[in-house]
Amino acid sequence: MPRVYLAGPPFAHEYRTRASALAEAAGWEPVDPMRHDFRGGTEGHETEIVAGVQDALEQLEEAQDEIARDRQRQHDEKERCDE
Repeated sequence: MPRVYLAGPPFAHEYRTRASALAEAAGWEPVDPMRHDFRGGTEGHETEIVAGVQDALEQLEEAQDEIARDRQRQHDEKERCDE
């Protein structure tokens, strides 16, 4: 599923809510940069913050794996064409 980054000002909650719904309706996964916004303080949100960072790292690893697979496929295809 393609992802779409929801850009916009920090305090545009209504915009992000509407944009998320439109993205999901189009079959995209919305990525809200403000989902981990703790400007009001981090106290009491420690578990949520750590879980969010772990989730982001897992997503990055998945993306890296996908890129590596795509590069390998391209390399293999090029080698076949060169034969």
